[in-house]
Amino acid sequence: MPFSEYLGDEILDWVLGTDMDTAPSNIYVALWNGNPTADGSGGTELTSTITGAATRTEVTSLGAISTSGNYRQTTTGSATQITASASGAATANYITLWDASTAGNLLYFESTTSTDIAAGAEVNLDAGNLTVRSKIA
Repeated sequence: MPFSEYLGDEILDWVLGTDMDTAPSNIYVALWNGNPTADGSGGTELTSTITGAATRTEVTSLGAISTSGNYRQTTTGSATQITASASGAATANYITLWDASTAGNLLYFESTTSTDIAAGAEVNLDAGNLTVRSKIA
């Protein structure tokens, strides 16, 4: 999963000691149609289409960071899930993480298997099934 430009800049600022921003108080997940791109300007957010509301789902817990192959990763805990009856048809092919429930800054994004969602279909991102990872060499 690539970091966004915003998060990449924040990490570099921290490493270089030029800016030490506070970590986000909450992280939110959203499904996306099309590549959101590193600056968050691409594709289309599907939150209101899928949930009928404009607010993203909060990632309420993350597991301990571990190593898997060439990745450092963590997995969402039991309380993080999206369960909704889609208010409209959509195709989801990216998962994104944000620092706010609406607007805010894109932190992280990754493509996923493209899934067509029919209006009225049940949409589930089951707890424990979202892994956040970064490549380590």
